[in-house]
This record gives sequence, structure tokens and C-alpha cells, in this order.
Amino acid sequence: MTTGTLEAGAIPSRLAIARLAIGAAIAAFVITRVYLLLLFVAHGTDLFIYFNYAVRGVDLGQSAYRDFAVEYPPLAYWLMTVPRHLAAERLAAGDLNRPEVMGPAFGAFAFAFRALMLLADALSFALICRVARLLNPRSVSWVAWGYLAITTTMHQFLYDRLDIGLLLLLLVWAHGRVAASGRAALTFGNILSYVALGLSVPYKLVGLFVLPLVLWGDWLVEGGDWRAARRVAWLGLAGAAAAAVPFLVQGLWSGGDVFGFLAY
Repeated sequence: MTTGTLEAGAIPSRLAIARLAIGAAIAAFVITRVYLLLLFVAHGTDLFIYFNYAVRGVDLGQSAYRDFAVEYPPLAYWLMTVPRHLAAERLAAGDLNRPEVMGPAFGAFAFAFRALMLLADALSFALICRVARLLNPRSVSWVAWGYLAITTTMHQFLYDRLDIGLLLLLLVWAHGRVAASGRAALTFGNILSYVALGLSVPYKLVGLFVLPLVLWGDWLVEGGDWRAARRVAWLGLAGAAAAAVPFLVQGLWSGGDVFGFLAY
């Protein structure tokens, strides 16, 4: 009786410890992110480049890629312009040489852009914990603390660059694929995950190399025959369409210059 009682009581204790570890990771995430957003100032930030692109494209009405060179694909460029689209006032060409105007405008831009990256970071944190829970519920606390440790040590460019947005797109794919495991390939969630993977192409080109590999893997998982090829082809089509649309849309304004970023 005593042994049985101890063994029965050990399970709730382990669950309580796991929940405490996850709760502590969430609290640590909130604390570190508030510090990074409000108090940390990165040096050598790329935000000045993003700000310049956004001002020229949104405030001055120039056409990206055609009127000025952009070293990133269209989806990344669109993300850079979001803070200027949200700004209450537009800058004029004469403001570019006025530090008293450009200083506050850049400060507002930097805060808004970093807040967007914080949102991507929070969603990535939630998704990677969800993926861990689907794969092995016992690993969630370890994964949460691992994510927190790795990303926090990369604080110099966590919110001042685009990479956390790429991580979010890849984790949306990973979550959809893991959630669809053991079910038909053509579920809505899985198709949506391939759309996210496709969007990583006009964001930072990574999906261009990842997409063929994961489609090959899905074809093998689905059976490796012609029927599996047809099912997986629909996933590939979803990813390819998501990859192509931003280039086509930006091409309406920029023409063939939209591919000028490849020179970088």
C-alpha cells in the first residue's frame, strides 16, 4: 500500500514540476522580451536600412526595386514598410535633411518594427512548444527553456533584423506537418503550412531550398508511389503559389527589376 501510494503520488508531483518549469519559462520570456523591446539598444542595427527603404517607398512614393535598389525579396520589403504605413504623418523630401524630424520618425519606426518582431517571437515560442507537445509531451519544458536560452543569447539581432519572421514561417510549416502526421496529406492545416513555407521564398529565399526536400520526404511518407505523388503535388502547388504571388504583385509596379535583389 505504501509503495503504491508513493508511486501514485509521484505522477502528480512530476506534472506539477513540469508545469512549474513551463510557467517559469513563460515568465522568463515575458521579462526578457520587455527588456529587449524597451531597454536594449542594438549597435550596428539594420533598422536604418529598413527605415530608408520604407520612407522612399511609402512617404516619397518611389517604386521599390525600380526607383531604388532593395537587397531583400518583396515580402521582406513589405514588412519593412508596415511601420511607415501605420505612421500618422508622411515625410516629405525636404524632411530627409532635418534631424529634428528624422530622429523621432526613426525612433517610432524602430519601436514599431521591433514590436512586430516581438509578436513573431511570441508566436514562434508558442508554436515550438506546441510542436514539442505533439511529439513528446514530456519535452515541452526543455524545449521552452532551450528556445528561450538560444534566442536570448542572440539578442543583438533578435528584433533588429528579419530572421525571427523567417523562423515563424518555418515553425508554422513544422506545426502543420506534425499536426497532420498519421492523417491524409491534404488537410487544410497541412496545406496552410505549405503556404507558410512557400512564403519563406519571397521573404528570405530559404524555402526555395527547403521546399523540394520536404516534398520529397512527404512523398516517401505517403507511400512513394504515383498516388502519393499526386497528393504531394497539391502541397507543392500551394507552396509554389505562395512563393510566386508576392513577386507577381510587386512586379506590377517594379517590372523585371523585382529580381534585382539577387545581385546582392
